[in-house]
Amino acid sequence: MNPWKLAQFATIEGESTKDAMFCVASRRRLNRWRVTSTRSNNENVLFIVPRNDAPVSIGDAPDKLHPLYLAAMISSQKKPIALPDLPIVNINFSTDEATRRSMTLNGMRMSTEYFANGSQRVLKLVENRLAIGQSDVIHNVLVYLMRRVFDVQAEAEEARDLRAEALSAFLGLDQNATRQLLSSTRPSARCVTQRILNSEAGTMRRKISDGDLLSLTQNQMQILLPQLRNSFREEEHILRLVDEIVARLNSDQI
Repeated sequence: MNPWKLAQFATIEGESTKDAMFCVASRRRLNRWRVTSTRSNNENVLFIVPRNDAPVSIGDAPDKLHPLYLAAMISSQKKPIALPDLPIVNINFSTDEATRRSMTLNGMRMSTEYFANGSQRVLKLVENRLAIGQSDVIHNVLVYLMRRVFDVQAEAEEARDLRAEALSAFLGLDQNATRQLLSSTRPSARCVTQRILNSEAGTMRRKISDGDLLSLTQNQMQILLPQLRNSFREEEHILRLVDEIVARLNSDQI
């Protein structure tokens, strides 16, 4: 059976919409599309909106293709294929509910072992389930892993929000605009300072010297950057497992 294509399941919009399932970075980075939730503050994203005429219904139900499964397939696409043409592996939703739930829970537990000590048991489970045609179990494990990715991203966003709140409250700046100054993957203290001086976050109501402003920004970055690095490492660790699972799912379709 030939794989589906993303265009059969979703339209790709350049502007936010309430129906969007998740976002995709407008450009590939580090050999992958970066998928984020619709809560992302990054402006350079495309919004993935479900189609009503998809070959399989999309949603959070046993017989539906979960949006986070689509997110996993997009994230793991290594070839430079245009988003609409990106292949989506067919899923056979036929495993009985009890077995599917049990095997999914096993996959979740074994994924935790993978992160803790590099255990390969989750990959063996994937291979075994595929060998007997239970791709819906793999679908569920991928949904679990992508939910973890979104949770890690949310923690990073919260860390940015806290530093933006600290800066804006002390300096009397607009908090949302200050948050945008910290929206890059690894914000530079000097760059953020210069943008504040350029009034990109509004006019400072507290008058301090340029040197004191730089020191203040550096102090906030010393708190924020380690948190962002930890979040990035954790996200990449999860996505490496997603890649391994999707590679096996793709091989099963050949």
